[in-house]
Amino acid sequence: MSRKLVLIFLIIAAALALAAVAVTYFLVLPAFVNFEKEQSLASLNRVETVLHAQLDTLTGASLEYSAWDDIYEHVQSPGEAPDYFDFLTEGDYWSDINIEIMMFLDREGRLVWGRMIDPEQSTDLPLQEHVPQQPEPDHPLLAHASTDSRIKGFINTPRGILMMGSTPILRSDRTGPIMGTVVIGRLLTAERIADIEQAVSVDVSAHLIPDAGLSDAARLDYESLVSSGVPIATERGETHTFSRKVVRDLYGAPLMLIETSQPNQISTIGSNSVNTALCFLLVVILLFTFSGWWILRRLVISPLLVLGDHIASVRESGDLSVRFGSDRKDELGHLASEFDALTQELSETQRQRDDAESVSRAKSQFLMSISHEIRTPMNGVIGMTDALLRMDLPENSLRLLSQVKSSGRILLNIIDDILDFSTVSAGQAIVEKERFSLRQMVSDVNSAVADSAQRKGVEYLCRFDSSLPESALGDQQKIKQVLINLIGNAIKFTHAGEVALAVSSEVETVQGRDGVTVLNFTVSDTGIGIPAPSLSAIFESFSQVDNGPGREYGGTGLGLSISKALVEAMGGEIQVSSEYGVGSTFQFTVPVSETIAAVDDGERASVCAGLRALIVDGYPGTRDLVASLLAELGAVADTVASTAEAIVALEAASHEGRQYDLLLVDNQQSNPDSAAFTAALPDGSLAAGAAVILLCNVTDECQVETQVGRIDACLPKPILRDDLLDAIITGRNSDGAAAKPGENRAGQRPQLLIDVLVAEDNEVNQELITFELSEIGARYVLVSNGIEALNELAKGAFDIILMDCHMPGMDGFAATKRIRAMKITDKRGSPVPIVAMTASAGEDDQKHCIAVGMDAYISKPYEFENLLGTISRLLHDTGQFDSVLDAAPLASMRELSSDRVDVLGRLIDVYLESSPPLVSQIGEAIAAGDAEAVRMGAHKLKSSSATLGASMVASLARDLEYLGRDNQIEECADVFSSLARAIEAAYSALEKEKSRSATPA
Repeated sequence: MSRKLVLIFLIIAAALALAAVAVTYFLVLPAFVNFEKEQSLASLNRVETVLHAQLDTLTGASLEYSAWDDIYEHVQSPGEAPDYFDFLTEGDYWSDINIEIMMFLDREGRLVWGRMIDPEQSTDLPLQEHVPQQPEPDHPLLAHASTDSRIKGFINTPRGILMMGSTPILRSDRTGPIMGTVVIGRLLTAERIADIEQAVSVDVSAHLIPDAGLSDAARLDYESLVSSGVPIATERGETHTFSRKVVRDLYGAPLMLIETSQPNQISTIGSNSVNTALCFLLVVILLFTFSGWWILRRLVISPLLVLGDHIASVRESGDLSVRFGSDRKDELGHLASEFDALTQELSETQRQRDDAESVSRAKSQFLMSISHEIRTPMNGVIGMTDALLRMDLPENSLRLLSQVKSSGRILLNIIDDILDFSTVSAGQAIVEKERFSLRQMVSDVNSAVADSAQRKGVEYLCRFDSSLPESALGDQQKIKQVLINLIGNAIKFTHAGEVALAVSSEVETVQGRDGVTVLNFTVSDTGIGIPAPSLSAIFESFSQVDNGPGREYGGTGLGLSISKALVEAMGGEIQVSSEYGVGSTFQFTVPVSETIAAVDDGERASVCAGLRALIVDGYPGTRDLVASLLAELGAVADTVASTAEAIVALEAASHEGRQYDLLLVDNQQSNPDSAAFTAALPDGSLAAGAAVILLCNVTDECQVETQVGRIDACLPKPILRDDLLDAIITGRNSDGAAAKPGENRAGQRPQLLIDVLVAEDNEVNQELITFELSEIGARYVLVSNGIEALNELAKGAFDIILMDCHMPGMDGFAATKRIRAMKITDKRGSPVPIVAMTASAGEDDQKHCIAVGMDAYISKPYEFENLLGTISRLLHDTGQFDSVLDAAPLASMRELSSDRVDVLGRLIDVYLESSPPLVSQIGEAIAAGDAEAVRMGAHKLKSSSATLGASMVASLARDLEYLGRDNQIEECADVFSSLARAIEAAYSALEKEKSRSATPA
């Protein structure tokens, strides 16, 4: 602040100084200069006045000689000159009256008598050489219009400029008529000019025109004055100021230039005075500035700094009991007193806040503890139930176990809602920024909710705007949570009809930022709706549509309040519209950043251009959705509601010669005759040449070989554009044989031939995890705490560690820190992957696990498929797995083998022989930038790998196929690197499988 005030005072001082300088040099000094010019003009006017006075003297003198009767008579009738003329030539009379010429002229302008003398020698000069002897009658000196006429002026003579005055000759009583003219003249000599200078106290010069002695400026002034008619000009030089005036002769012609010159004393004195005053003013300004700053600093700034230091010390120490205690009576003292009062209030507020935070922490800790204690046994309940469901048990037992698992999931959801509510209400919801695929996120949501909708008999639709970006930066987990909550609610409150998710985007202005991409999510249903009185409170905590004692739907009433808080934390908005008995629509928006536009698949979609399709589905919403997607792909679709209508449509098309290219048949309850319909297709020609695509639920196995009749491809619901396009391409390329999709059959899992260290202290969870690991062929070592885990790691290397976080002795966090500090590696020398397995489900718990060195986080209770996926991902990313093989294809190959023929062994030999050159070709194509060669090679490798259950290789080959198809050659290198590691592991695993399946000698 002190520096700022110094700067402010300096700026003020500089501004005042500049203002003073500006006023001085733009107002004061010009005033002195103008005054000096005015004085010069006044001096010129005085010179002119003196000249006119001398001319008046000449006319006055001529008046004395023009009123004598003798002269009047003599001029009228010339004869012998009177004695008067002799008198005019005697002594020093002319020098006494200061004239050099006198003439008496008659009325015709003839000279009657005249004389001219030399002013220096006082001798006569020849008159005829200086003045005309016979002036014209209209000569200016003779042009007297009346007896009172006076004529004066200048004429140029060889002797110089002559000042002349004339009066008419009259009788002594001044009566006429006019008999002639008396002319008296005086030369404008240097002495007389000097007299004028003395009279006016200024330098005066008279210049005949032309005059070689004129300065350039005087000559320019003369020419300007003559041409413009302006009488006077003024010029200010470096040392003198000049004023000039053109004097004309009696004929009106320019005769001479009168010039006055006076030193620039006024402006010089004024400039010196102004500069002195300006210096004094600047000194005063500086003194005032620094004295004002000093006074302000002493009286205001210093006390404020002391108060600021006190505030800083209170802030740093956090001790709100310290008081400033100022005894000043001014504004600063009042400020200090108010601050002391504020700290006192804050001290009380802090105490209350600390008490509230203590209660909140105790509540959160209690909820976390309760959650942990419940999740631990729930992991055993749900896990063991899931294991029993995969066993060959009676139908009634499986149904009861399914109810147990469903009830466990409901209880788990309630616990999750309570934890989420605790986090949100405490303002601890942290918005993450990560790049995510929008299509994959929506696909994940569909996978999570479609099963419950289809089991309930509710049609679930997903409308995905084709203009949506491919990826963006945002918090996809929170978006998922909100979507699953809203869609789950819609399914729960809908008994018949549909639940639909629509996703779109637009560019808006959000919080003053232009061009922000905003994602729009709309969840609509045809359920029970929300009564108008309940609509305003729908987002409040513990609020439900059926809040009475006879509640039908259950739940905590926290889902919508949590969703609203999460949406607002992400910078979006959520709203609802509903009509009771008709349905509800929830819509929310989320702004995202750094979006990447979706890849144009126009070339791939071009295979659908012009295709004719027949859609057979009992639900109109599905028919309309599939028809609109086909229209986007360039196909033309007809829709029917049943197989009976489909047969009619097929017969009509066949009769008209316009066969269908695609036949999409629903396999749902809305179309119970689909099996018989597809079974009848091979026996007739109605669908000859058409690709048959079966629309099925995600809960269905949707396997082609299990269907009756010819099925070329399966398309699970909800249907998305990309899935539809994939199904069309697959169906069009199919030969109608029983294809072998890579989906696992129920009860079969991929085999992971790995060594696992399991650190778990709960006996139920120990039994569960070891049972699950045994099912996938993994070897394991079980320990109960971190110390035992370190002891086992000292004996040998493991591929992966499953680490419970809360164990007696040494917990999972401490053990992980020790493992990372000791740089313990896996079998291949890389840091051993560690998966956290904990019943603590908060975001902070997950971050803490990652912070101590764990690679992944699994919250109990978990689906083993999730744990299996995490293990596979970690081993795939680090190249630490021996093999990932699907059991189903291998089991099929073993069934085909016999004592005499080892089908599986032969297929493995072919694969081990053919795949290495194929992998090399793919690598060479990537290096050459040949996207089509990458696509073709990857497609071949994908098919052969899927046949033998090398699912990881098939998955990576599929990724390369898609990248080659989309001409994204730059992204192939990383995928190919992972493929090279995966296929080496697959070779090793297949060699082992070959040795196990070999026919005994």
